[in-house]
Amino acid sequence: GTIAGISAGGLPDNCVDAGTIGALPGGLWKGDGTGQTIATGTDTKLDFFSTAKWTNGSMSWDDTNKRIAFPVAGVYACHVKISHGAEGYFDNDMHLIFKINGSNAHDSNAQMGFGIAPYKNNSEWYKSCVYSQFVEVAASDYLEVWFKQTTGGDVSLSGDYTYLNVQYMGGA
Repeated sequence: GTIAGISAGGLPDNCVDAGTIGALPGGLWKGDGTGQTIATGTDTKLDFFSTAKWTNGSMSWDDTNKRIAFPVAGVYACHVKISHGAEGYFDNDMHLIFKINGSNAHDSNAQMGFGIAPYKNNSEWYKSCVYSQFVEVAASDYLEVWFKQTTGGDVSLSGDYTYLNVQYMGGA
């Protein structure tokens, strides 16, 4: 039969498969780790995205190096949320940064990725900081998430209320 100008049976069965079009990277959502302590005034790579909440396609998390390697070149939407592990604050000079192959991602710098209401006199339980960015990468590039806070002391991040989500958007 015909549906809106498209005829059924135009291609033989099983002529298009994953080998023909390649494995798409899909997406990855990681979270619920054991938490992490961040010393004041240091850029620290976040390494506690340990539980796969959702994966789709060929994208995977490298548990050894604490990063995502991109299987296919293209544009990816990256989103991270971190949460303070107790009642506290991150201070006014804090940031999240996405790094590609060890360097700040395009448009990612210390002036971006600020949290919500980081004012130090506004302590809240599980205060969160979120950051989203589109990145354009080549195949085998990798992404890491870095965080800095300047409270004057160590800050414990909650693994329970923290996640990283990366989704393939398409070719560049």
